[in-house]
Amino acid sequence: MELGKLHTIFDDIRRVTKGSYTSSREYTLIVIALLQFCLIINSSWRAVPDAALYLELGESMVQGRGYMFNGEPHTYVPPGYPALIAITNIILGHDFLSYRVAMAFIGFLTGVLGYLLVLRLCGKDAALLIGGAFWLSHVLLDNSTFTCSDVFFALFVLAAIHSILTVEIRGMWRTLVVIIGCGLVAGLPSLIRVNGWGIPPALAIYLFSITRGHPTRIRVFTVAVFFAAALLPSSLWEIYKSSFPQSANEGTYLNAVTGRDLSTQVSIIILSLKDYLQETSFALTGVSLRTGFVEFLVPTFIAVGMARLLIKGERLLMPLTIIQILGLSLSPAGSRYLIAVMPALYLSFVEGLIFLLTLVQRRYPKLKGLPETAPSIVRVCIMILICLNLAGNAVTIFQARTPMEKSGAESARDVPFFLASRWLKEHGSGAVVMTMHPRVIRYLSGLPTIELVRSGVPESQAWVHNQDEISRLVQEGKPRYFFSDEKDVFLERHLRQTLEDQGLKLRRIPELNEMSRFALWEIKYP
Repeated sequence: MELGKLHTIFDDIRRVTKGSYTSSREYTLIVIALLQFCLIINSSWRAVPDAALYLELGESMVQGRGYMFNGEPHTYVPPGYPALIAITNIILGHDFLSYRVAMAFIGFLTGVLGYLLVLRLCGKDAALLIGGAFWLSHVLLDNSTFTCSDVFFALFVLAAIHSILTVEIRGMWRTLVVIIGCGLVAGLPSLIRVNGWGIPPALAIYLFSITRGHPTRIRVFTVAVFFAAALLPSSLWEIYKSSFPQSANEGTYLNAVTGRDLSTQVSIIILSLKDYLQETSFALTGVSLRTGFVEFLVPTFIAVGMARLLIKGERLLMPLTIIQILGLSLSPAGSRYLIAVMPALYLSFVEGLIFLLTLVQRRYPKLKGLPETAPSIVRVCIMILICLNLAGNAVTIFQARTPMEKSGAESARDVPFFLASRWLKEHGSGAVVMTMHPRVIRYLSGLPTIELVRSGVPESQAWVHNQDEISRLVQEGKPRYFFSDEKDVFLERHLRQTLEDQGLKLRRIPELNEMSRFALWEIKYP
């Protein structure tokens, strides 16, 4: 399947979007997108565990302490995004504003690559509508306000797709160099997120298809060289990581998945796939619906569109999307994980909508004007999606422009972490903190923490709740403070009761009583 053949697969999309492009509309799209990503920049921070982990790892690297979190080498998340944090430190500085600038730029650039991908496959008209919908999507903009790896991952996945589209079989040595380069680019997403391991197989399917007509040995050799290059970056990291001492707090993603029993694994996959129906709808519309019906219309159109494109011979975006979703089903669902495949989802949605209109016209032949009005219907539907996303973006921009604190908490949800960490910095110098939010408290306070929640282990082992284990952690770590969260009130009470059963007394820090569900306790030893 040459690139020209790939273009013809999207002929229906080209047809219904024909006439949409004008240079003034494209300039308007660029201005709106640029304005949005500029307006989300501020000096505040959204306190989420993954963000805190990435920030400390990146800052640890640039400070020469190695790939360290909470005083020990880290084994769970790959080093790609922490490397971006380190580079940001060097170029822009070490503060929340610098990180927000970097994330806004990454988000904008991701939108550009998504737009250019649709332009490359479907032409200017489709790019303006479908690529523009991705560029202005709420999920992309909102996740560009977090210092997390999802948007950065999507950027490199789109870059890998663009790179594989450059492959042409013209001369052995030239083709070999291009394929090795494409393989290395395809291997970079796995250094950012673990689901990046699914990118090389998906792109290999496309590579094998475009070499049709060549001898089988050449096709197999081409794919083998591509795979070898794609596996090189992550393989080097895994070899280097194997020298790290075993961590008591961080495992690996593989251990987290393989450590589950079969029934748990099956239930997680089923629940995740079910949840992805709603998450897919939210990813494309920017609106979270819980009607039990309406939110399933978008995934239905997508499924029909994907099937149609596969039947037509599409072997690039559809296999990549399917492999990604199957891999993502091993963990709880989230719309942010879909950013990398959202251009493909938008294209599938439009293809499915076109097919539905065709079926309606066949079923009701008296609707003679339907073929002429179908393009207008499709354009209106896409514009509705864009408007819904812009409404969500307005909320995100408002929150960014009205943060709770300058150089601090962005929302009321983040404030307790900053209050507790500032108090600990001022009064708890050198103290160890036992906490239900180890990553955030560790990053903001700089104090060593005893982690009551772990990564890289099966869900049943994530929370430390066994009395003997808690007793061991107390004896080894000698914590002076305990930061609790009543979101899981039974776990919070169990942890406090376990500490008290060991003869320890907990005194709530009165200066932080306004933290609602959160509390900071001083631990008194007998």
